[in-house]
Amino acid sequence: MTNRSQFESDCRSAEKAKAATIQTAVNTQQESINAVGVNIGANPMLGVTAAHDATIRAANATFQGTALTAEHLKQVTITNSRASNLQNNGDTGAA
Repeated sequence: MTNRSQFESDCRSAEKAKAATIQTAVNTQQESINAVGVNIGANPMLGVTAAHDATIRAANATFQGTALTAEHLKQVTITNSRASNLQNNGDTGAA
């Protein structure tokens, strides 16, 4: 395996890890919202209660934080791989 192919493999792995994290975060977000809504028989036609609104806000904030962290970890992985597999071995071409 060449340095460039290792870099490309690391990029694919980082994207797959991010996608899995995002999928888990979306599922958690939706289940958190459902727990105070339709799962307990709340009728969406009657509007949103204060508890429901607070849960939605918290679930959305948690999701955004998780998504941001996942993107950050992906970028760190790619940057580290670029440094160790390409730049340290003299490959200065476009990544």
